[in-house]
Amino acid sequence: MTFNAANVREKVERGLVWFEPEYNHPKRCVPCNNPVPTPNWDAPRSGPVKVIPGDYVTDDTPLKMGRWRAEGGLLSEGGHKCGMMWVHKIVAKSPADLSECFAHHQQEIADRGQTQTPSVIEHVHHHQGTTLALQWYSGNPGHQLMDSMFSLVPIILASLAGEPPYSKIILQQEPEAECTDSEWICAILKKLAVFGSGVHEVEQLQQPPHTLNCFERLLVPRPGLFGRDPRTRLPLSAFVEFKAHLARAFHLDLSTSTSSDAQLVKRMLVYAHKTTGRRAWVDAEETMRHLKPFFEVEYVTDFSALTVEQQARKFHEAEVVVMVHGGQMANVIFCRPSTVVIEISCTGYSHINTAFPLALLGIKFRSVSTNELSGGCLADPQHEQDPLHRNVSLSAESLAQHLVELEHEAARWAHFGDLKKVEEGPALCSSLRHAIPRFEVYESVARHIPVTPLAAAEKSGQQRILCWVFTSEQFHQTRAVSVKHSWGSKCEHLVFISNVSDASLPSITVDIPFDSHDNLWQKTQAAIITLHRLYGEDYDWFVKADDDTFLLMENLRRYLQSREASDARTVAYSMPGDQHMH
Repeated sequence: MTFNAANVREKVERGLVWFEPEYNHPKRCVPCNNPVPTPNWDAPRSGPVKVIPGDYVTDDTPLKMGRWRAEGGLLSEGGHKCGMMWVHKIVAKSPADLSECFAHHQQEIADRGQTQTPSVIEHVHHHQGTTLALQWYSGNPGHQLMDSMFSLVPIILASLAGEPPYSKIILQQEPEAECTDSEWICAILKKLAVFGSGVHEVEQLQQPPHTLNCFERLLVPRPGLFGRDPRTRLPLSAFVEFKAHLARAFHLDLSTSTSSDAQLVKRMLVYAHKTTGRRAWVDAEETMRHLKPFFEVEYVTDFSALTVEQQARKFHEAEVVVMVHGGQMANVIFCRPSTVVIEISCTGYSHINTAFPLALLGIKFRSVSTNELSGGCLADPQHEQDPLHRNVSLSAESLAQHLVELEHEAARWAHFGDLKKVEEGPALCSSLRHAIPRFEVYESVARHIPVTPLAAAEKSGQQRILCWVFTSEQFHQTRAVSVKHSWGSKCEHLVFISNVSDASLPSITVDIPFDSHDNLWQKTQAAIITLHRLYGEDYDWFVKADDDTFLLMENLRRYLQSREASDARTVAYSMPGDQHMH
């Protein structure tokens, strides 16, 4: 194993050396790996590191402009296979051949920013048994979670079950980078007691200069395996088990995050990311000043000044988390179910939600792109090539609208009920005030209509229901998504009919204009014809609704149990105290 001495900031890249006496590729020792495969990071390397055109190709795409492949890329000269993200593949015939090859290609290796240590081999240290090699992006909790910790989870679970697939752990990934509590991943591994789960030896690689460490068997978790590609996400069962171990280790309660009925002011955790000079939320203090009447706001100025345990506790106790994209978002794994999380950036990119959909853990998440707002993505010549690093602006009204919509999706209307009592001009965001009538409507529904799901014995006769919902493009990511993730998920099939097709909902179109109420019957008729053609033989009942409708599907199913789909009938219900609701 070697280390990339030029990778001084992240301290993460390492080389794995294969000794193959018959391998004669002229550049066999030139470190060859795949880049970080995030769409926002797919530009060629810049700065003091030269770009070597034509190298690192996968099929016909230059790998520096493409994405990581699990099997690695190819060096363009002669098909030499590359390694993985952060892991160089290096081949040599012997330790002496490795030293000679490094010396012969010294300039090219330096141009690539991949100078290895040791580069001259004088000693070899052999490690017996199976060794687990830890690897992490120094100082960045986000990358440590998504790119390293997620890949380690299966190994961690085996270790905690008393069956570690290794006999030794190498903690040190680079001569000056030790696994101390100041590193997020190390603090968590120590808290989980992974280092003491049947491991015979834990050591640093402190060998004499020019010593190459060689291993009988080396276990290297694939960086980014479960954190970069939606097709290879960590299985939900493994994530839930891992989170349960975390909760026990940090003494956290995993029950749902909700205020009591008497506590209507919610705890909000805010971070503006103003410590690094990039990706800062410039008007965060002004935005929070307007929202303080509605939330108990805790404003953190520097997460790096907190211990991992303090960070975990703050995320765990918050009911609303509002932050700019950054490494501190790794602590979302400590949030309780039903926590509302908003991640802000110029581009709307979210690493944590790409790595693992937070909705599966009951977290109400939204990634907000300020680029879609007037003046929300601030010009910055220093970060023109990567707008993810630009500073952002987000007003109280815009943030409040996102909070309202997330609460809509979570069906937790009552917790904002007290907002209608506040009337002090600018302190009350208009979007929150406008949402109050909708909260009252849904509270009325909850008070007057008991929900009576079918008993297990009754479900055998359950009839197939297709729900179709009229919507339009402007409501796809608000009303339509709310329907999809609430009552719409309880239909056997859910179809949105809109003015544009959208595979993410999904929605289909009909050849009738959507810009007028004068043709409602024509839209409905066209929808019936289309749905009958597509699904006429597959469902017993077709339910029409709008995107601002809320259906209690449990009650509808109970009602339909005593009805025949072939019967023609009209049914209405008058809400108590409200003659306009049917």
